[in-house]
Amino acid sequence: MVNETNRQRRPPRREFREERRPRNYRRRNMNNRNESLKPPSDINLPFFAYGIFKPGQLAYSKIEQYVEKYEKSKIDHRMLVRDGVPIITKEIANYSKTNGYIIYFKEEDKEKAYKTISNTKSSALYEWDTIDLDNTQVNVLFGVNPRLGSSVPEYDDENFNGKNDPFFKEAIELIEENLKSISSDHFDVKEFFELQMNYMLLWSAIDRYTSLKYNEDSKGKNNRKFANEKAFQEGLKKHVNPKSRRKVYSADDIKMYKLDAENPEGSLKYYYTIRCNVVHRGKAIIEDKYMLRSSLEELLNIFKDVLNDTFEDKEDKLIKEHLFFAKNKDELIKQLIKKDWKIEDIIIIMHDFYYPDYAYFHKSKEEEFLKILNKNGRDFTPYLWTKDGRYNK
Repeated sequence: MVNETNRQRRPPRREFREERRPRNYRRRNMNNRNESLKPPSDINLPFFAYGIFKPGQLAYSKIEQYVEKYEKSKIDHRMLVRDGVPIITKEIANYSKTNGYIIYFKEEDKEKAYKTISNTKSSALYEWDTIDLDNTQVNVLFGVNPRLGSSVPEYDDENFNGKNDPFFKEAIELIEENLKSISSDHFDVKEFFELQMNYMLLWSAIDRYTSLKYNEDSKGKNNRKFANEKAFQEGLKKHVNPKSRRKVYSADDIKMYKLDAENPEGSLKYYYTIRCNVVHRGKAIIEDKYMLRSSLEELLNIFKDVLNDTFEDKEDKLIKEHLFFAKNKDELIKQLIKKDWKIEDIIIIMHDFYYPDYAYFHKSKEEEFLKILNKNGRDFTPYLWTKDGRYNK
């Protein structure tokens, strides 16, 4: 007879019922964990993106060149998070929705787009299926056994935003706070170890970024793609002294790597070699403190620039940088003279509730702005301002 006082207490009720692990779960996932997905059966259908492929998210830049248009939408399926990555359940959830975008690809690029998406995802975690959405059938990535090892999103259970990933937010904030407390003008062994710990944390964040975005079969391949990102290259030139020629030798093969603002791949190998040396040996503590601190500060600022560029709303950026305002015609003329633009070289959006009397942009940005205006359904009509002061379509 079981003593009730010694009976193990029932664990607290979870928010959702956990699925029973299938018999072949471990074998199947061990075999497929590094295998990418195959494209969906019908690549002519649009794609519903709710995670890293949404516009303004980590991997959207990988498919942006293939996109014809996209529009906001939502589905009646619950979103969960597994290892910080969103997955959705196949069951209809009337009490929960997942927001995202229906993305339409260019006719000639559909195969490339779906191949790019599938190569980024693991077949152990995702599977393709279709749903009817807004009178349109769309391809969707559903989670494999979604309730195994998953949880409810911490910030918003209907909108995924990778910018809130702890490695991209709290980890970066922690490194910045720690750097402020570590002196740069004298040597301290404990502070040197703190620099090493913060440097490793930074590389953990970078590894997460590259593995989610690229999902190559090696860190070396992920790092090469990271080094070739425009934001990384611009950040390297911005934060590294062009005269800097610091060197580091690998602890494994005594190979030398140099820091050079004009050589992104070589510089990332330099930063990564320091990371490997931190792991595999202590190194010469005193002479390495300056190099480690400088590398930590530089790489931290570069990575922050990459994150800002990755998660920045491209539409907001376009409007912020290329849409200008003038209260009247005289002010408009003054601005154009200052910009060295001709008045016939601009397109003016007619005044309405959203904008002042003159909101204008250069003709070279016409296609980009029209995509925004048409996609959002705003009743704006672009006009060309002629020298006689009248609007012409």
